[in-house]
Amino acid sequence: TLRTLLFNPPHVKTLSELFDLSGRTAVVTGGSRGIGFGIAHRLAEAGANVVIASLDSDESVASAKELSDKGWKAQGVAVDVSQEEDVKRMVQFAVNTFGSVDILVNNAGIFPSVPIAQMRKEDFEKVIAVNLVGVFLCTKYASEQMIKQGKGGRIINISSIDALHPSAIGLAHYDASKHG
Repeated sequence: TLRTLLFNPPHVKTLSELFDLSGRTAVVTGGSRGIGFGIAHRLAEAGANVVIASLDSDESVASAKELSDKGWKAQGVAVDVSQEEDVKRMVQFAVNTFGSVDILVNNAGIFPSVPIAQMRKEDFEKVIAVNLVGVFLCTKYASEQMIKQGKGGRIINISSIDALHPSAIGLAHYDASKHG
């Protein structure tokens, strides 16, 4: 029956059978934990060289080591995506380490909960800087590298359901950044 075919396919393919990213380099911002680490893990599993970019140097290196220990190619780098020089350095790190930037996953994001009545301008600006300006900076410099390489690339932006349907008091800045 159709249900049997949908839920019990005769041959379930492995990720490497579905996607072969060998020889490509992926940069995953916010890649040291949570959704970002899950993305980095699957890209490495598909054969990509993975740069795990995170604000915390120790976390990014430890997460990369976890992937390397499985036989995959991964390196960690500290980056504040809201800082232009950090982003330039991150892209150059990927090129110096693996020779290219072929995939960028803009995943880094922060969501400190502060009700708008108590929110300071600095709170709002920090979330916008990381969640929105960071996407701009990473896209700008990674795409410049992709164009320079002459073989295209892929840029994936991770958003949130909150971009369309705000979920909680205290996330006005996060919701605005994700909608942007």
